[in-house]
Amino acid sequence: MTGLDSLTIHDPSRAVLWLLPEWLGRLSDSLTRLHLLDNCGSVTPGVLRSLAPPIRERVRSFALGISYSLTDDDVLDFLSQIPDIRHLDLRYYFQLKAPLTKPRLIHLRSFTVRHHSMFNRFEARFLCKWIRRIISSSPIETLRLISKDSEEAARQAVTLRFLDLGGAFVGLDSLRRLLGSCVSLEELHVASGEKVLRIFAEYAPRLTRLHTASFDICNVSRKKARAVAADEQLAGKIIRGGSPSLRRLVVNDICWEV
Repeated sequence: MTGLDSLTIHDPSRAVLWLLPEWLGRLSDSLTRLHLLDNCGSVTPGVLRSLAPPIRERVRSFALGISYSLTDDDVLDFLSQIPDIRHLDLRYYFQLKAPLTKPRLIHLRSFTVRHHSMFNRFEARFLCKWIRRIISSSPIETLRLISKDSEEAARQAVTLRFLDLGGAFVGLDSLRRLLGSCVSLEELHVASGEKVLRIFAEYAPRLTRLHTASFDICNVSRKKARAVAADEQLAGKIIRGGSPSLRRLVVNDICWEV
């Protein structure tokens, strides 16, 4: 087994995982994508640690399905050992113990999170904190949240009510897709470029349930960010002509309320 660029294994068994580090060693000069999908219950902390050395240098895309044998810290410790990862796909499950590890994934561009439906704000906040911990050092461009209970990602977008991406930068094209698909949003917090308010003004009337919107202006000079945040005319237009439920608009800590 040599020369492979991509390796995908569904429901990896113990027998396969026993041999996998050896296979990865043989593929270390060519493999750039390693995806372990679906039921990954046989992936224990020891197994996961054994995968890091042979993929550390070249693998840029990694996916891991569900394994209740792994804690958040097991997964985040592993990610800390592959800091050059560009594309990441993880299965999230709720854990009461908050992780201590914060990986520095300074090249991560795309992150897909697969999870069960959130039934309350408490669970949703845990998920948001988990995502922020992973992407806190990343120039993230694409963030996908896919419900395991939904056939399509679009269905999840329609039902999403609370979205807090913290300081993770959202590009303008991604922002348009987000605002165009997440029509049930009630609270929104994102960081984006200087045109974020003008784009939001276009989509706000369709977000009929949105009562709180918060934006951080990034990737511009402080002077320009302050000017955007202090644009009372645009903020007033959004408040008056935006979502009928909108009561609070925050831009770089400047707040407008009605």
